[in-house]
Amino acid sequence: MNHAYQKIKEELKTLGLKIRKQKLERKEMCRKYQDTWKIDMDIVHNKFEFRHKHIARCLLSGRSYEQIEQPRESRKPSWRSINEYKRQFIEKYEAYTAAQLSKAEAEILTVLGY
Repeated sequence: MNHAYQKIKEELKTLGLKIRKQKLERKEMCRKYQDTWKIDMDIVHNKFEFRHKHIARCLLSGRSYEQIEQPRESRKPSWRSINEYKRQFIEKYEAYTAAQLSKAEAEILTVLGY
């Protein structure tokens, strides 16, 4: 399970880095008086995705929602998105576990001479 959580954490780090790069790019575009609507929409989408994936990951690791964040009344998360991300993470974990078990079984069979 630990390896699966590490993969999810790496995915979140990559998404966070992407958001930071987009913000810098938007800042440069504003300095040049260029239209920034597209990058603004990308940033909003990526921030939404990051927040909800982070909440899903923390809930799967056993934290309560209150331990993760205390948003204002107007900033409640989308529980439908969180549940979808949880489902995706569980599927990834199960696929990883099945692959690891198959690899271990193959090694055992090789050692036994089958």
